[in-house]
Amino acid sequence: MSPAGRRALAAILAVGALVALGACRGGEDAVDDGAHPAADVGGGTVDTSVDGDATLIPPSNATSPTSGPPNTDPLAAAAAPSPSTCEGRTPGPANAAADLEVRVQLGETLEPGRVRWALTVANRGDEAVVLAYPTSQDGDVVLRDGRGEAYRWSAERAFAQQLRCQVIGAAQEYRIELGGVPLDVAPGDYTLVATVAADPAPEPARVPVTVDES
Repeated sequence: MSPAGRRALAAILAVGALVALGACRGGEDAVDDGAHPAADVGGGTVDTSVDGDATLIPPSNATSPTSGPPNTDPLAAAAAPSPSTCEGRTPGPANAAADLEVRVQLGETLEPGRVRWALTVANRGDEAVVLAYPTSQDGDVVLRDGRGEAYRWSAERAFAQQLRCQVIGAAQEYRIELGGVPLDVAPGDYTLVATVAADPAPEPARVPVTVDES
């Protein structure tokens, strides 16, 4: 090879070496060393690292739908009574019943026949109340007139003897539905008394009702 050809080849090799060195350094700068900056969210610092499982971060001051008390949502429903809820708990004091309110949902008039009573017990206090149910019965409905008791939902029904407990948090409600017992009374005016079969027992709801002819 002539001297001019050797000089041209050396120049080409030198340029190639510089290009390879630049690419190598660029690859080193692109390597992820596992360190990620922290993001500022709502005045706090949240780690944005993607190591491990992904985590959903709720907005500031948000709570999970399954989070425990306190629960101040007036429409929140308390869990149903359960034997397992009694573990480590005792019924609330008798005066706690003053914070509980029983309501019954009714139309303007009633008709004999199939009926499903809907009761609601609500905690109007600032503290949770523990209720103890000695049997499988949640509540009862009675109709009375001037001659005495004309109807009782629990009559001729048997209930299992099993202690169940329930925690009704502040502003929580629990809906009780009682069905399966036809309303068989004469037309007329009655006083309906709705009760919750728990201790402490809230004040019964008393509502005047009229039963029409079927």
